[in-house]
Amino acid sequence: MKKIFADIEQSVEFGAYIQPDNYFVSYIFATDAQLKATQQSGLTEQINSYHREQMTKRHYPIQGIKDCCFAYKKNAIRNLTGIGITTTNNGVLKQSGGLAMNEKLFRPAFNRIETTEKQALMESLAARYDMTFLCLHTFDRWGQSCTTGIFKKDSREFVFVPGDTVTLGWERFAIGLSQDSQEELNYLFQEWEMECDPEEMIRESMAPVRQAVIAPMLVGRELEELCWEPVTMDDPRLSAHPDWLKKFREFAWSDLDSLTLHQSTRIERTEKGFQICIYNRTDYDALLARLEKQGLSLPTADEWAYLCGGGCRTLFPWGDGMDYSMRLHWFEDTEEDEDRPYDMEEPNFFGLSIAYDPYMREVVKAGQFTTCGGDGGRSICGGLGIFLGFLPCSPHCKPEVQEDKELNGDYDFYRPIIRVDTDC
Repeated sequence: MKKIFADIEQSVEFGAYIQPDNYFVSYIFATDAQLKATQQSGLTEQINSYHREQMTKRHYPIQGIKDCCFAYKKNAIRNLTGIGITTTNNGVLKQSGGLAMNEKLFRPAFNRIETTEKQALMESLAARYDMTFLCLHTFDRWGQSCTTGIFKKDSREFVFVPGDTVTLGWERFAIGLSQDSQEELNYLFQEWEMECDPEEMIRESMAPVRQAVIAPMLVGRELEELCWEPVTMDDPRLSAHPDWLKKFREFAWSDLDSLTLHQSTRIERTEKGFQICIYNRTDYDALLARLEKQGLSLPTADEWAYLCGGGCRTLFPWGDGMDYSMRLHWFEDTEEDEDRPYDMEEPNFFGLSIAYDPYMREVVKAGQFTTCGGDGGRSICGGLGIFLGFLPCSPHCKPEVQEDKELNGDYDFYRPIIRVDTDC
């Protein structure tokens, strides 16, 4: 690499290549000043482009290709623990012989440890966080794979997601827009009578490229509703609304599967009869406070992007365009599709059901009410089609800061997490 990029010969002290399930390349600079100078010169992007070109030529799975990690020595020691790096007394980086407990919680090392050791690690986490360890399971999807633990706590299923240092955000296609998606966009552009570069248009909706250190987490596998409280028919709040009860009786004699009175009440048919819910208004701060009392939190926008994409450099986890063979929410099904699951809703490579319905916004932890993974259905409702309709589900899409603090139970959902303490 120094022969090709001679400019970095005086700055780079250490580079590592590791290939567990996917490759990982790091360039560690002697000082922060040297790193910043290289970034400002554009040399880091040239190196990334070179790596992408070489890996593509060698037919490496495109979903696994990551940008390189650039750091200076002090941060590298702290952030790249997953590859077993330690320092000598004079500060020189070296490979350590064994793996400390916290190193095993990061993806490069976690993917390498044996099944028996991994199960013991998962059982220790279950004991630490008062959970029931259910089993180890391998989740394999879209070119990424993780064998990890499934847990249960208070009727919720959690999965352990190892930490990692990853590149997030998007600025260009990794392999190029798929032909089907290109044809869909060409049709829309003709309808709108406009000329537009798809890559430039998409970039406006994407978060900037950045590197992030993601801590290990125990993550709720499913999205959970907000504002809707299940109640029984004898709840006094129902009898206080005779108009609701009248609607319920009419519903019971209808062929409908559910009935919702906007931000008031809801009734649904179940195998055992009916499930009734009452709508309770709540806001962002109240949700954070309630979760904190339970020892839970929400993922940040960067953590959410990692949970959704795993550090993929393509627009979606499976590639640079929509896969039109998928069964998708909100688009017409054939009779053959009725018994098929919705493909994007199936567990991803971490075992999570995430970013599968643009109408469902996932609330994340931020300075103010912020959501990822959907736009409340604005694009689909506006007739923008499948590709642009599902673009908000990309792991790289800009987080959306909401105007007020009140949560909307029809569109806002949440996923509880526990950040694993790596100092234990």
